[in-house]
Amino acid sequence: MKEELILDEKELEKMKIVIINKEIIKNLDFDCGDEDLNDFIYNDALNHLYEKLAVTYLCMIDEIVIGFVSIANASIKINKKHKKEMKYQYPEFPSVRLGRLGVDNRYKRKGIGTYIAKWVSGKSQDIGHEMGIRFVSLDAYEKSVKFYKKLGFHIRDNKRRNIPMYFDLKKIEKEN
Repeated sequence: MKEELILDEKELEKMKIVIINKEIIKNLDFDCGDEDLNDFIYNDALNHLYEKLAVTYLCMIDEIVIGFVSIANASIKINKKHKKEMKYQYPEFPSVRLGRLGVDNRYKRKGIGTYIAKWVSGKSQDIGHEMGIRFVSLDAYEKSVKFYKKLGFHIRDNKRRNIPMYFDLKKIEKEN
């Protein structure tokens, strides 16, 4: 099921993705309805950038932040079923970690989350031509698992509070 962006043409033309910075945070008016994600964007995202732990990208229309995503490098173990399909049987594989993703309440159910997640996969694919990146990985809130499954993510295991999932970037190559 494809979720299309439900924004008018003018909004789409104005939409951009930028790296977080002090100026934007200073004037930020963002609420995704999740206390942990809101706390991250207001209090931690900039420090993660400075400490080289993760880079937070903001999806914006004009000067309004409508969503964000935080990404970092990682390595993951994949589930046994998919590991059998791999040409190389390494214990871990390189990935881009989708750390946090939030969409402002005013822009929910308009395809922004899907757009941002696909943007991360595309960016990871592009970077993967210069360095080894096979997967996009994340730990999903239980309420978000269905959303990520629709985007092609697989569950690694569900033995933790947040559910580890991954998306194989080779799938993008096969589709193109």
